[in-house]
Amino acid sequence: MRLLEANVALLASAATVAAQTCNLPSSYKWSSQGPLAQPKNGWASLKDFTHVPYNGKHLVYASDYTGSNYGSMNFGLFSSWSDMASASQTGMSAATVAPTLFYFAPKSTWILAYQWGPTAFSYKTSSDPTNANGWSGANALFSGSISGSGTGPIDQTLIGDSSNMYLFFAGDNGKIY
Repeated sequence: MRLLEANVALLASAATVAAQTCNLPSSYKWSSQGPLAQPKNGWASLKDFTHVPYNGKHLVYASDYTGSNYGSMNFGLFSSWSDMASASQTGMSAATVAPTLFYFAPKSTWILAYQWGPTAFSYKTSSDPTNANGWSGANALFSGSISGSGTGPIDQTLIGDSSNMYLFFAGDNGKIY
């Protein structure tokens, strides 16, 4: 399936955007109540979080790390960030490392884009994004390469406007593409 092929512009067709300004505070104050969640037994860490609102609740996917292998997971739906610690954690049977989750309205489907699949960046589709193991097979999103980066392309994100999707990513060479 080439669902996104016609809709992903790799910055080749940059649109003109009107500049907008706003006053930013001169200082910021951050506070923390500690970790929002701890990794499930067997995982050393969780990272690369992606979040969407879903039916009035929070839906979060992330990468998990065992200490030697990367995988991916999702949290069960939760209402408040303070509830994240008690939300279930479900590992995915097929890794979708550094996920980006969004709803693709033109095709009425959920998209989970990720790195280190069969191509540099791949994506899966689903009608039920809460089911961690209910995603389609992998589809190619970007099969290119970059030079001067030991990891190749990493840490993608997709941003859409009313007519296009834009793919942005990094390399461990310090560059953004």
